[in-house]
Amino acid sequence: MSYTNIGNRFHKKVDVEQFVAEESEEEKALNAKKRAKQEKILLWLIGFAASGTLAVMVAALALLWSEEREPTVKIIDGGIKISGRHGVTIDFTEIADISLMENKISSIGLTMRMHGYGSRNTQKGYFQSNRHGSVLLFTRTNSLPTIHIQRKGKADVFLNFRNNAATRTLYDELKTAFRG
Repeated sequence: MSYTNIGNRFHKKVDVEQFVAEESEEEKALNAKKRAKQEKILLWLIGFAASGTLAVMVAALALLWSEEREPTVKIIDGGIKISGRHGVTIDFTEIADISLMENKISSIGLTMRMHGYGSRNTQKGYFQSNRHGSVLLFTRTNSLPTIHIQRKGKADVFLNFRNNAATRTLYDELKTAFRG
């Protein structure tokens, strides 16, 4: 055993390496447990964040897909049923006129989307028009022609499909059913 003189006092020299080595083994075990627990928490958080991000992306893509789909239009007893998001059932008694526009939908002077979906290619929902006031659209931006359903006391409805022939066929069927 050896002593060292510190400030006129003698202190027993401690084998520091042995003391640190003994303490390190215990600390290593505790630190390893702490790290393992922290790693589990971190992996759980990363998994949770990745799952949440994936869920949001899938939901956004599903919404975009549903909005870009064309509506299903059926002539029902006494009216028209347009299915899909922002869908509507229109009784023939509330229709003032059905016409076919040979112009793009932009020709009605759309000014603002009120409640609905608008992209470069598609408009669905309620929009404001400087020519018709509030309108309900189920339209493709660059498709011609467009069916215009004027309703009594309600928003006019504009409808077209990617396939121009399908729009014309529906128009003919609507005119026949409306007159009949």
